[in-house]
Amino acid sequence: MGQSKILNCDYSSLVITEEIEITDDIDTKLSDINQELNPCIDELFRIQKDIDNLKRKFKTPFEYIEKEKNQIKENANDIEAFSTENLAVSLQFARLANERDIQHMVCDTKGNDYELQNIIREVDQMGRERYKAREKKRRGMVGCEVREGMFVRVKAVSDSESTISIAGIDLMKQLGLTRNDLQTCIDTIRTQGEEKLELVGERVLALSGDQMRTLTRVVFVINVKGFHLSWFIARELGMC
Repeated sequence: MGQSKILNCDYSSLVITEEIEITDDIDTKLSDINQELNPCIDELFRIQKDIDNLKRKFKTPFEYIEKEKNQIKENANDIEAFSTENLAVSLQFARLANERDIQHMVCDTKGNDYELQNIIREVDQMGRERYKAREKKRRGMVGCEVREGMFVRVKAVSDSESTISIAGIDLMKQLGLTRNDLQTCIDTIRTQGEEKLELVGERVLALSGDQMRTLTRVVFVINVKGFHLSWFIARELGMC
């Protein structure tokens, strides 16, 4: 009996015949809801994409591995190209710095003030004072021209922070140079402790190393032992 009453009810009474007015308040709320749902929708799309990638990975593992290998190879090629380009730029800067240093020696009338951060003073057991490298960061052999076309191999150290090449009296003797072979150096050279070094003079030397020959300025200093290269000539000769 109750079922018959339900079947015979007027369904038209369930239909909404009145037009619902969308107010600004309702529109704002709907917009807020939509904005809150957008990140969820984007996240669902991302998850679905990850699932598809995983399905493909496990469906064709060999193809996936091959793809990964190709990607690694491409990345390695990019890194190698970037390193080669940086190396070329570095060498170009070194050559320009070396040329400017020689130009300063030949043309300038005002001296520069240099600070050697890796050179320190020490006193030996005999009370003799000398200056040496605090840390021999890079060591190698370079060729120094003593006569035209004749080079002798000498030990040298370099420091990435040094902007001038210096050497001691010992190198002058090795090369057969005297004070008359040098010109006066107008620069001032100090240690990091502000100790001023006594300069003998300077000269442009022809150097060779790593199948490269070049010219550079060398300042000879009292109480300095060895040959200490600037960063730019060390770079040109392939020592760094």
